[in-house]
Formats: sequence, C-alpha cells, structure tokens
Amino acid sequence: MDSLEGRVALVTGASRGIGRAIALRLSALGARVAINYLTSDEQARSIAGEIEGKSREAMLVRADVADATAVRAMTREVARRWGRIDILVNNAGIVKDNLLLRMPDEAWDEVMNTNLRAS
Repeated sequence: MDSLEGRVALVTGASRGIGRAIALRLSALGARVAINYLTSDEQARSIAGEIEGKSREAMLVRADVADATAVRAMTREVARRWGRIDILVNNAGIVKDNLLLRMPDEAWDEVMNTNLRAS
C-alpha cells in the first residue's frame, strides 16, 4: 500500500481488537489517527501511546457511535484539530449473546443502534 502521509483517519472502536490493528496499520503507513472509544479508557490511552511512541500522531475521541449528536461532536473535534477527515473506518460494534427469543428489547435496540444505525 502507498504512503498515507498527511492523511487523517478516524477509526471507531479503535481501542482493541480489529479496530486497534487497523489504527496501528494506518499509523504505520503515515496517517494521523483519531482513536474512537467509549468505555476502554486504559486501552485507548495505550494505543495512543504506542502510536506516539513511533513518532506518529494520535488523538483520543470518546464518543458513543450510536448517538448521532456525539458522532457529530467527535467528527468536529477531529476536523478542528487536524483540518479534515480523509479516512473513516466504521469498526465499532457490540455483541449481546443470547437467543433472539430471550433477548430483551433494550438489548436488541442497543445492538441495532450500535452495529447498524451508528452515524
């Protein structure tokens, strides 16, 4: 892949798992990376430190991707700091393992709002 030097990437759900790997790869290719997370504060700080330890730029943006207002604020924050967003990786998602028939409506709504309706 070609260099992403000077590009700005926003990765949702970037504090762990696949999102973390994507954020690290984008950074290794030269992109500035905005690390979105919701609950994994320590893990988000860890990946930002790892990126910055390699003389790359990272920023943390805590936001619930199921909340459109929070997503707008998150994207404004990234654009305010770095001028734009060139790459968006919508990686955030949740799992509520249960039989569909036993899943409470609230859990179903939470999964759908995060995984399918996220802004």
